[in-house]
Amino acid sequence: MLNLSKNAIEKIEKLDKLTRLRELNLSFNCIAKIEHLEALTSLQVLNLSGNKIQTIPPWIGRKLKALRIFNVARNRIQTVSSLLAYFSVG
Repeated sequence: MLNLSKNAIEKIEKLDKLTRLRELNLSFNCIAKIEHLEALTSLQVLNLSGNKIQTIPPWIGRKLKALRIFNVARNRIQTVSSLLAYFSVG
């Protein structure tokens, strides 16, 4: 588990070597774009709540197949319709 919450982080970077990481908490930072997480294929929990994210890239469901909890509450997201094919909602 890696907890980087409340650190004023603006960009997700330099995490690609953590391929066995299971939980990543980047909540309450200043992140505007979800990027550079494709290599984290063991990730089961991703918390990006409380950031400035506007869109969710469609690769999230394809690349992060182990992902079970994906928290993007308290962001600026306009639509999630492109994600419905990759995640079961309910």
